[in-house]
Order: sequence, then structure tokens, then C-alpha cells
Amino acid sequence: MFTRLAVVGFVLIASVASAQTRSLHVEELTWPELRDAIAGGATSVIVYSGGIEQNGPHMAFAKHNVIGRHAAALIAQRLGNTLVYPGMPFSVAGDPLLKTGHSRFPGTVSLSPEVYLGVMRQLALSAITAGFRNVFIMGEHGQGQNELRAAAESLDADW
Repeated sequence: MFTRLAVVGFVLIASVASAQTRSLHVEELTWPELRDAIAGGATSVIVYSGGIEQNGPHMAFAKHNVIGRHAAALIAQRLGNTLVYPGMPFSVAGDPLLKTGHSRFPGTVSLSPEVYLGVMRQLALSAITAGFRNVFIMGEHGQGQNELRAAAESLDADW
């Protein structure tokens, strides 16, 4: 029994390690794998955001994060030479103190527009300093698109 479990465990570990070298998601790579991917032509990256908010009584809070991660990977795959940066799991979803927008519902996590813009800008800047030449900023959540545009425009001006 122990031998079978040990073999299964080693197979699972080996398959995870093997999958890491093929992943489009930066967070699933080691830094040498990322360095080698960039050197090998992965010069573009998608920086995306999702959101944690109510989506009605029938759906989990993580909807925007799940869709954003999946969509970013599909886009990266189609573009080629593109990876997906770790996602920003929060968005602008109303004022928590005034309980506006989605913040009327318990469990919604909302950032102010200023914080959201700043964090997205810093994520993109981290991707630039990692060596990516093309950084695409994508928001799966409806609110915050103006902040994403402002982050992209300020980075374009700086870089």
C-alpha cells in the first residue's frame, strides 16, 4: 500500500513540475523558467484584474477572477509569445462606507479608484521590470475601466 501511494505521489509531483514549464501563468513558473521564457521570445504579458463581488444568490464571489484568468490565458495562447501575470483579485465595486454599488452586499471587496489604479500600475511596472516589452492591461470587471486606461496611458508615457 505504501509503495503504491509513494509512486502515485512521485508521479503527481513530476507531472506538476512538468506542467510548470508549459504554463502560461507566471505564478506557476520558477524565476529561471520565466527568465528563459522571456529570453526565448515571450516578450508580452497580460496583466488582468477580476473582482470579488456578489453576483446574485446563485453564483460565487470569485466569478470575475475565474473568468479573467481563463480569458487571459486564452488570449495569451492565441497571441503566442505571451504569458499571464498574476491577477489582481479586487476591483472598484462601490463605496463600502456608503454601501453603494455591489458594496451593498456582504462579501464584496471594493477598492477606491485611486488604489485600484495604483495597484494595476504597479503590477504592470513589475512586469516591465521583469523584462516584458509589451504589457497588456485587461479588466474582466465592468467598473474600473477608466482607471485601467489611465494606468496604461501613464505607463506608455513613462516607458
